[in-house]
Amino acid sequence: MHQILDKKPVDILKILMGDSILDSYESQDNVDVAVIDRRNLLYAVGLIRDNPALDLRYLSFIAAIDYLETEKMFHVVYEFVNLDYDSRLRIRIQIPEKEPWVPSITSFYPSANWHEREMMEMFGIEVREHPDPRKLLLPDWVSEHPLRKSFPHGGEELWKFHQRTIEMFNEKSDYQGRTDDPWLERFIE
Repeated sequence: MHQILDKKPVDILKILMGDSILDSYESQDNVDVAVIDRRNLLYAVGLIRDNPALDLRYLSFIAAIDYLETEKMFHVVYEFVNLDYDSRLRIRIQIPEKEPWVPSITSFYPSANWHEREMMEMFGIEVREHPDPRKLLLPDWVSEHPLRKSFPHGGEELWKFHQRTIEMFNEKSDYQGRTDDPWLERFIE
């Protein structure tokens, strides 16, 4: 076992998971990344947290990336840290556009809760078995996902989205007729 402790976290994970690691590389900021299938995520996360050779007990972040017009449209990146030794490991999951889901890791890392909720809301990636799938930032009636690259970021389509948002806001609230709100003033002529 002493030989395994001298290895980098990604190499230890390769030993433990074998062919379940689809690819590995070093990122531009010198952090090792292991690419795995989403069906192996919970197994990998359990190893990452509980195996003494890894002991990566801190979840630094979860990030979603939209690669528009590719077969694996979404990528989800998880970064885990061992604070005692400042070792880091990222897990990258590639997700097809037609089945945008990942399993929740909140049972291993409770801090994943808000990261996953934001990913569901902003990218429309379903997080299965999430304990609290409520929205964080947008009202419940907004069905669009603003961080998708297919979301309109300018021009007439964005204007239509804003108009539709104001109409829905007025329908769903007692806010009707008020224009003294700084947030709404941006969208009213």
